[in-house]
Amino acid sequence: MSARSTHTSSRASSTDAPAPPPRVTRRRSETRQRMLDAAFEVFAARGFGRATVEEVCEAAGYTRGAFYSNFSSMDELFFALYEQRTAAMVALIEQTLAGTISAAQEGDLAGAVDRILASLGADSRWYAVNAEFTAHALRHPEVAAALARYRRAVRQALIPIVEAAAAGGKLPAASATPDLLARTIVAIHDGTLPQVLIEPDDESLRKWQRDLLLGATLGGRST
Repeated sequence: MSARSTHTSSRASSTDAPAPPPRVTRRRSETRQRMLDAAFEVFAARGFGRATVEEVCEAAGYTRGAFYSNFSSMDELFFALYEQRTAAMVALIEQTLAGTISAAQEGDLAGAVDRILASLGADSRWYAVNAEFTAHALRHPEVAAALARYRRAVRQALIPIVEAAAAGGKLPAASATPDLLARTIVAIHDGTLPQVLIEPDDESLRKWQRDLLLGATLGGRST
């Protein structure tokens, strides 16, 4: 074999070898988290549509270079923030899963719904940011498709609760699939949340929210 062919073979071999995954250093992880924290504050104060890369960088104390070494766009930044928030919400649902399933199986549907509502949360600033980005997604199909994937994760976390209620005979016979019932839970929560947030001292609104979930999803009555 000639030297040239040996060189070519060696080059091909090195080209074909899979590149090692990039190592995320502690410093870069901290930079990324500070960017996410700053982004939330800027989005909450200014709105996603009006926020700029420069404002996020200034709030985080970094340059544009630091931003673009972590995120390719403001959309990607938001999705990283959304993923983090979704993961925290799913973790909270899973933490209360055993108690919620037990309540559903024992017929305490109001208790199960209260646990679900507590897990889904009622953060006025996050709701405002999320609502604005949802409007942005509706105007951009590719963004909407990505947003739908994250929302699916929340529904998937709720399905075991719905299935437990069904197994205990607590759902009406004509109920939809667990996935559709999980969609209903999220839809009612998201639809009623603005009124609950705007009038936080009106406890009747929280009872109304719970009653809607009981009636439309689980077919139960509050006591």
